[in-house]
Amino acid sequence: MEDLFRMRDAIDQYLADRDEYPNSLDVLVVDGYLRAIPNDPFTNSSDTWQAIETELDSTNQLSQGIFDVKSGSQGTALDGTFYADW
Repeated sequence: MEDLFRMRDAIDQYLADRDEYPNSLDVLVVDGYLRAIPNDPFTNSSDTWQAIETELDSTNQLSQGIFDVKSGSQGTALDGTFYADW
């Protein structure tokens, strides 16, 4: 959950600074918002994060990009929730 918090915070900081969402998670590293994309602790890979993109509509004033990130794991937490739903 800490990795998700940090990546979501970096996305929010990017949006606040640039008035647009990043077009990839890698942009957060390239532009200095994260040192590296962390490994998903449930898949042990940084490549399995699921980036959630904005949906464009007529009222959306921001550019399309990544506004959220979720685990790519198919596993279930002790409380019965899916890691991918966190």
